[in-house]
Amino acid sequence: MTAKSDRLRAHITKLITKDGYARRQAIAIAYQLEAKGCLTQDGKVKEKCKNTKNSKKCKRGRRKGSRSCKRKPGPKSRRRTCKRGRRKGSRSCKRKPGPKRRTKRK
Repeated sequence: MTAKSDRLRAHITKLITKDGYARRQAIAIAYQLEAKGCLTQDGKVKEKCKNTKNSKKCKRGRRKGSRSCKRKPGPKSRRRTCKRGRRKGSRSCKRKPGPKRRTKRK
């Protein structure tokens, strides 16, 4: 057998017997680690691949826990506007669009 298949077989059997993974899931995990280059000759995971604390990132691709990750994206302060572009909460924003109503005088 080739070195690649020996590495994969050793790691798959370890995942199934010791860690209790299902066969298909163990095969998928082993192939992912092999693609990353994380398996040694005897089927163990390399030390550089075990350390996952450094690789955690937030949604925007920055390091998790950093100040730039916690900050919300976009401009810092902006006035909120209604649908017609007027300042939200103002009287002209609350009024319905269209011609003004005339009240009848008695």
